[in-house]
Amino acid sequence: MYVKTIISKKFNFLLLFNTLEIRIKNILKKIFFKEKKIKYQDKGGWPGLKILPKVDYLIDIGIGHQGTEGLYRFFPEAIKYFIDPLEETKSAVSEYLKDSRNKFFTFALSSSKGNLELFIREPISQSGLNTKLNEKESNYIKRLVPVETLDSLFPKGTFNSSYGIKIDVEGHELDVINGGSKLIADSDFVIVETSLSKKRFNSSPSFNDIYSYMIDINFRIASIRVSKDGIDHCDIAFVRADS
Repeated sequence: MYVKTIISKKFNFLLLFNTLEIRIKNILKKIFFKEKKIKYQDKGGWPGLKILPKVDYLIDIGIGHQGTEGLYRFFPEAIKYFIDPLEETKSAVSEYLKDSRNKFFTFALSSSKGNLELFIREPISQSGLNTKLNEKESNYIKRLVPVETLDSLFPKGTFNSSYGIKIDVEGHELDVINGGSKLIADSDFVIVETSLSKKRFNSSPSFNDIYSYMIDINFRIASIRVSKDGIDHCDIAFVRADS
Protein backbone atom coordinates (compact mmCIF):
# COMPACT_ATOMS: atom_id res chain seq x y z
CA MET A 1 0.00 0.00 0.00
CA TYR A 2 2.80 2.37 0.90
CA VAL A 3 4.61 1.55 -2.36
CA LYS A 4 1.44 2.12 -4.39
CA THR A 5 0.98 5.51 -2.73
CA ILE A 6 4.54 6.56 -3.61
CA ILE A 7 4.10 5.40 -7.22
CA SER A 8 0.77 7.21 -7.46
CA LYS A 9 2.29 10.46 -6.11
CA LYS A 10 5.25 10.16 -8.47
CA PHE A 11 2.92 9.59 -11.41
CA ASN A 12 0.79 12.59 -10.45
CA PHE A 13 3.92 14.74 -10.12
CA LEU A 14 5.15 13.70 -13.58
CA LEU A 15 1.70 14.35 -15.05
CA LEU A 16 1.61 17.82 -13.45
CA PHE A 17 5.16 18.54 -14.65
CA ASN A 18 4.33 17.52 -18.23
CA THR A 19 1.15 19.60 -18.18
CA LEU A 20 3.07 22.66 -16.95
CA GLU A 21 5.77 22.07 -19.57
CA ILE A 22 3.18 22.00 -22.36
CA ARG A 23 1.55 25.18 -21.05
CA ILE A 24 4.89 26.96 -20.81
CA LYS A 25 5.76 25.96 -24.39
CA ASN A 26 2.41 27.24 -25.63
CA ILE A 27 2.90 30.55 -23.82
CA LEU A 28 6.40 30.93 -25.28
CA LYS A 29 5.08 30.20 -28.77
CA LYS A 30 2.46 32.91 -28.40
CA ILE A 31 5.05 35.40 -27.16
CA PHE A 32 7.79 34.74 -29.72
CA PHE A 33 5.82 33.68 -32.79
CA LYS A 34 2.86 36.03 -32.71
CA GLU A 35 4.86 39.00 -33.98
CA LYS A 36 6.58 36.86 -36.60
CA LYS A 37 3.24 35.61 -37.86
CA ILE A 38 1.92 39.13 -38.26
CA LYS A 39 5.02 40.32 -40.09
CA TYR A 40 5.81 37.39 -42.33
CA GLN A 41 2.60 35.43 -42.73
CA ASP A 42 2.02 36.58 -46.30
CA LYS A 43 3.50 34.86 -49.33
CA GLY A 44 6.77 36.30 -50.54
CA GLY A 45 7.88 37.96 -47.32
CA TRP A 46 10.76 36.85 -45.17
CA PRO A 47 12.92 38.61 -42.59
CA GLY A 48 15.97 38.68 -44.90
CA LEU A 49 14.23 41.17 -47.18
CA LYS A 50 14.80 43.96 -44.66
CA ILE A 51 18.46 44.15 -45.69
CA LEU A 52 17.54 45.00 -49.29
CA PRO A 53 17.80 48.64 -50.38
CA LYS A 54 14.61 50.69 -50.55
CA VAL A 55 13.43 51.27 -54.12
CA ASP A 56 11.03 53.62 -55.90
CA TYR A 57 9.74 50.92 -58.28
CA LEU A 58 9.03 47.24 -57.74
CA ILE A 59 8.64 44.92 -60.75
CA ASP A 60 6.85 41.68 -59.82
CA ILE A 61 7.09 39.00 -62.52
CA GLY A 62 4.77 36.06 -61.88
CA ILE A 63 1.70 37.00 -59.83
CA GLY A 64 -0.18 33.74 -59.46
CA HIS A 65 -3.42 33.39 -57.51
CA GLN A 66 -2.27 35.26 -54.39
CA GLY A 67 0.37 37.77 -55.46
CA THR A 68 3.49 38.39 -53.35
CA GLU A 69 1.92 40.28 -50.47
CA GLY A 70 4.84 39.87 -48.09
CA LEU A 71 7.15 41.50 -50.62
CA TYR A 72 4.77 44.39 -51.30
CA ARG A 73 4.60 45.16 -47.58
CA PHE A 74 8.37 45.49 -47.36
CA PHE A 75 8.19 48.19 -50.05
CA PRO A 76 4.89 49.96 -49.32
CA GLU A 77 5.89 53.25 -50.98
CA ALA A 78 7.23 51.70 -54.20
CA ILE A 79 5.28 52.04 -57.44
CA LYS A 80 4.43 48.49 -58.48
CA TYR A 81 4.47 46.95 -61.95
CA PHE A 82 2.84 43.51 -62.09
CA ILE A 83 3.55 41.14 -64.99
CA ASP A 84 1.70 37.88 -65.63
CA PRO A 85 0.36 36.29 -68.83
CA LEU A 86 -2.91 35.32 -67.16
CA GLU A 87 -5.56 38.00 -66.86
CA GLU A 88 -7.12 35.91 -64.09
CA THR A 89 -4.25 36.77 -61.74
CA LYS A 90 -5.09 40.47 -61.78
CA SER A 91 -7.62 39.95 -58.99
CA ALA A 92 -4.75 38.99 -56.63
CA VAL A 93 -3.39 42.55 -56.79
CA SER A 94 -6.65 44.43 -57.36
CA GLU A 95 -6.20 46.52 -54.20
CA TYR A 96 -2.88 47.85 -55.48
CA LEU A 97 -4.33 48.62 -58.91
CA LYS A 98 -6.66 51.15 -57.30
CA ASP A 99 -3.56 53.36 -57.24
CA SER A 100 -3.27 54.61 -60.83
CA ARG A 101 0.53 54.65 -60.59
CA ASN A 102 0.60 50.86 -60.32
CA LYS A 103 0.19 48.91 -63.55
CA PHE A 104 -0.58 45.34 -64.67
CA PHE A 105 0.96 43.91 -67.86
CA THR A 106 -0.65 40.81 -69.38
CA PHE A 107 2.39 39.25 -71.04
CA ALA A 108 4.67 36.31 -70.57
CA LEU A 109 8.37 37.17 -70.44
CA SER A 110 11.20 35.26 -72.08
CA SER A 111 14.52 35.76 -73.89
CA SER A 112 12.80 36.91 -77.13
CA LYS A 113 9.46 38.35 -78.26
CA GLY A 114 6.69 36.36 -79.93
CA ASN A 115 3.98 33.94 -78.87
CA LEU A 116 4.35 30.79 -76.76
CA GLU A 117 2.13 28.13 -75.27
CA LEU A 118 1.46 28.59 -71.57
CA PHE A 119 0.75 25.50 -69.47
CA ILE A 120 -2.06 26.41 -67.07
CA ARG A 121 -2.28 24.36 -63.86
CA GLU A 122 -4.07 24.36 -60.54
CA PRO A 123 -3.31 26.30 -58.48
CA ILE A 124 -2.86 28.94 -61.15
CA SER A 125 0.43 30.09 -59.59
CA GLN A 126 2.04 26.87 -60.90
CA SER A 127 1.33 27.84 -64.52
CA GLY A 128 4.30 28.54 -66.75
CA LEU A 129 6.02 28.22 -70.13
CA ASN A 130 7.89 25.04 -69.13
CA THR A 131 6.41 21.57 -68.72
CA LYS A 132 7.12 19.68 -65.51
CA LEU A 133 9.22 16.56 -65.53
CA ASN A 134 7.09 13.46 -66.20
CA GLU A 135 3.95 15.60 -66.28
CA LYS A 136 0.70 14.14 -67.67
CA GLU A 137 -1.14 16.20 -70.26
CA SER A 138 -4.28 15.90 -68.14
CA ASN A 139 -2.58 18.07 -65.48
CA TYR A 140 -2.73 21.26 -67.57
CA ILE A 141 -4.47 23.09 -70.37
CA LYS A 142 -2.57 25.09 -72.99
CA ARG A 143 -3.12 28.69 -74.00
CA LEU A 144 -1.20 30.72 -76.59
CA VAL A 145 0.02 33.95 -74.99
CA PRO A 146 1.97 37.01 -76.19
CA VAL A 147 5.59 37.17 -75.06
CA GLU A 148 7.76 40.22 -74.42
CA THR A 149 11.25 40.70 -73.04
CA LEU A 150 12.03 42.83 -70.01
CA ASP A 151 14.29 45.05 -72.10
CA SER A 152 11.59 45.61 -74.74
CA LEU A 153 8.92 46.28 -72.13
CA PHE A 154 11.13 48.64 -70.14
CA PRO A 155 13.79 50.13 -72.49
CA LYS A 156 16.69 52.08 -71.06
CA GLY A 157 15.51 55.34 -69.56
CA THR A 158 12.10 54.02 -68.43
CA PHE A 159 13.14 54.37 -64.80
CA ASN A 160 14.94 57.49 -63.64
CA SER A 161 15.27 56.21 -60.06
CA SER A 162 15.82 53.00 -58.08
CA TYR A 163 13.99 49.74 -58.80
CA GLY A 164 13.96 46.08 -57.75
CA ILE A 165 12.78 42.96 -59.57
CA LYS A 166 11.20 39.67 -58.42
CA ILE A 167 11.08 36.71 -60.83
CA ASP A 168 8.99 33.60 -60.13
CA VAL A 169 8.01 31.96 -63.43
CA GLU A 170 8.08 28.21 -62.78
CA GLY A 171 11.37 27.20 -64.37
CA HIS A 172 11.65 29.99 -66.98
CA GLU A 173 13.66 32.37 -64.79
CA LEU A 174 16.93 32.37 -66.74
CA ASP A 175 15.11 33.10 -70.02
CA VAL A 176 13.48 36.11 -68.37
CA ILE A 177 16.87 37.28 -67.08
CA ASN A 178 18.48 36.86 -70.52
CA GLY A 179 15.72 38.94 -72.06
CA GLY A 180 16.22 41.68 -69.49
CA SER A 181 20.00 41.85 -69.13
CA LYS A 182 20.14 45.64 -69.61
CA LEU A 183 17.33 46.35 -67.15
CA ILE A 184 18.68 43.89 -64.59
CA ALA A 185 22.21 45.29 -64.81
CA ASP A 186 20.99 48.62 -63.42
CA SER A 187 18.54 47.21 -60.84
CA ASP A 188 19.13 47.57 -57.12
CA PHE A 189 18.11 44.00 -56.34
CA VAL A 190 16.77 40.89 -58.06
CA ILE A 191 14.84 38.12 -56.29
CA VAL A 192 14.77 34.82 -58.20
CA GLU A 193 13.01 31.57 -57.40
CA THR A 194 15.02 28.47 -58.36
CA SER A 195 15.25 24.77 -57.61
CA LEU A 196 17.81 23.65 -55.05
CA SER A 197 18.88 20.16 -56.10
CA LYS A 198 15.99 18.43 -57.84
CA LYS A 199 15.00 19.70 -61.26
CA ARG A 200 11.22 20.32 -61.43
CA PHE A 201 10.76 21.54 -65.01
CA ASN A 202 12.05 20.61 -68.45
CA SER A 203 14.69 23.05 -69.74
CA SER A 204 14.81 24.87 -66.41
CA PRO A 205 17.98 26.35 -64.88
CA SER A 206 19.67 24.93 -61.81
CA PHE A 207 20.62 26.84 -58.67
CA ASN A 208 24.20 27.01 -59.99
CA ASP A 209 23.01 28.37 -63.36
CA ILE A 210 21.19 31.27 -61.69
CA TYR A 211 23.96 31.89 -59.17
CA SER A 212 26.76 31.86 -61.78
CA TYR A 213 24.90 34.18 -64.14
CA MET A 214 24.15 36.75 -61.45
CA ILE A 215 27.71 36.66 -60.12
CA ASP A 216 29.03 37.18 -63.66
CA ILE A 217 26.99 40.38 -64.04
CA ASN A 218 28.31 41.78 -60.76
CA PHE A 219 25.65 40.76 -58.25
CA ARG A 220 26.05 38.97 -54.92
CA ILE A 221 23.69 37.00 -52.70
CA ALA A 222 22.13 39.06 -49.91
CA SER A 223 19.62 36.57 -48.54
CA ILE A 224 18.11 33.13 -49.24
CA ARG A 225 14.75 31.71 -48.18
CA VAL A 226 14.25 27.97 -48.50
CA SER A 227 10.68 26.87 -49.19
CA LYS A 228 8.76 25.21 -46.36
CA ASP A 229 6.01 23.72 -48.54
CA GLY A 230 7.85 20.46 -49.19
CA ILE A 231 8.96 21.50 -52.68
CA ASP A 232 12.68 21.62 -53.43
CA HIS A 233 13.12 25.31 -54.24
CA CYS A 234 14.22 28.61 -52.74
CA ASP A 235 14.12 32.37 -53.26
CA ILE A 236 17.48 34.11 -53.69
CA ALA A 237 17.79 37.85 -53.18
CA PHE A 238 20.70 39.35 -55.11
CA VAL A 239 22.08 42.87 -54.76
CA ARG A 240 24.75 44.60 -56.80
CA ALA A 241 28.26 43.62 -55.68
CA ASP A 242 29.27 47.26 -55.31
CA SER A 243 26.35 48.10 -52.99
